[in-house]
Amino acid sequence: MQAFHHPTLFTWLPLNHWCMASNLRGWSAQDVIKFLKGNGFTLHRSSGSHFQYKAIIAGQARLVTIAFHGNRDIPIGTMNSMVRQSGIIKESWLK
Repeated sequence: MQAFHHPTLFTWLPLNHWCMASNLRGWSAQDVIKFLKGNGFTLHRSSGSHFQYKAIIAGQARLVTIAFHGNRDIPIGTMNSMVRQSGIIKESWLK
């Protein structure tokens, strides 16, 4: 199997693996909310255009903050942050 060295990940990955993050592109706030609700999250509080969803994942309380700005796509860095906040493995987000 060929490997590709991704310059920002500092690790060797299979050629088709480094593209995984691109599958998190194109998510709107509505998409994220629908996904979180489907995984047991409920609205905890909101302030202005920011919404916080809360759930117990793997025995830990998790809080995910979502900035709602219409139908605009959420930037990839923000999506990665929400994935980390949720405690849900990235592969579940990519399905």
